[in-house]
Amino acid sequence: MSEQIVEKVLFLEGVDVFAESDVDDLAAVAQYLKERTYRKGETIYVENDPGDALFVIVEGKVRIEKERKHILD
Repeated sequence: MSEQIVEKVLFLEGVDVFAESDVDDLAAVAQYLKERTYRKGETIYVENDPGDALFVIVEGKVRIEKERKHILD
């Protein structure tokens, strides 16, 4: 297993949604992870976009809005 995959697996172990996953499953998921950086205020997802991704916030925070109303920071 590459060092990059090991680092991703270690990170995923601390993410609640993966809490019950074993190392082999996390390694399989880690192979598909793509790190992206967004600027403050940049939109990363819009309601009704295809649900083909899972975003895990590594650093910073996101603001969630629905129908232009603030829901969550």
